[in-house]
Amino acid sequence: MERVGIRSSSLGSLGGGRIVISNEDLLSQTIRKFGDLPRRRLVHHLRVEDQTPLEKVRRIPLPLRAVGQQRAGV
Repeated sequence: MERVGIRSSSLGSLGGGRIVISNEDLLSQTIRKFGDLPRRRLVHHLRVEDQTPLEKVRRIPLPLRAVGQQRAGV
């Protein structure tokens, strides 16, 4: 929370901007706090064309696994 006012509050967004929301709306919604989580899970979708050769498709998991381990600090 950046600022709590009588009628509205402002929050910092992930993109660096500010989100202003009325306190009535804020209190009527579920608030999720991710700061206490030791890890966060991200879901990415990977598309592969139907014409991709099978050998290339079989090699896809290796670099993805390396990136995941690198980001997790493994």
